[in-house]
Amino acid sequence: MAEESRMRETFIDYDEENDIVYINFHHPPLEAGITVTKGDFIFRSKRGEPIGVTIMNFSRYAEVIRLLSGGKVK
Repeated sequence: MAEESRMRETFIDYDEENDIVYINFHHPPLEAGITVTKGDFIFRSKRGEPIGVTIMNFSRYAEVIRLLSGGKVK
């Protein structure tokens, strides 16, 4: 089955109850071939290309991410 997903935009979903942000670079999200966990961050890739990041305990990092994005993330 061919994958219909295209890397066009970044899709961000926030689970407020669990304080987790899901960032996907494809829609629909692709199944990861490799996941690497670094603290509260889970990096997902497939065939050597990044496909997404999950950030646990997002409220700890929200201000830093907002500053790095030039204030684009609220």
